[in-house]
Amino acid sequence: MNLSKIIENHIEHNEITNLLSICLDRNQEENLTSNLNNLYSHILRHFEHEEEFMRLINYPSTDNHIQIHNRLKEELAKIITCSYLNILEKETLIKGLRVTISDHMKISDKAVADYVNNILIVNKNA
Repeated sequence: MNLSKIIENHIEHNEITNLLSICLDRNQEENLTSNLNNLYSHILRHFEHEEEFMRLINYPSTDNHIQIHNRLKEELAKIITCSYLNILEKETLIKGLRVTISDHMKISDKAVADYVNNILIVNKNA
């Protein structure tokens, strides 16, 4: 697992969340459920790869980062499994989750990338 693969996974994640938005806009609950399941599978794989990468580079905040991943997985699982929610309620939850995931990528994942860049700079100057 390398940083470019993680970046590729983030791009794929954005494509999936855009599909979710389209389904919500068109009120297509059947597609929404399928896309939510696809997103959940993608997130599980992505987080597994990212966590493996953080351990490999001895990232100092790995445990905290994993806790954030676990909370995100729980939030998405709740949206998927709550059959009593109507599409408008799911839409509200998904929009909130998109913001949370986006913030995670901008802050926590950026911190991992910065850590890697610092390692590269130190190794280059050594």
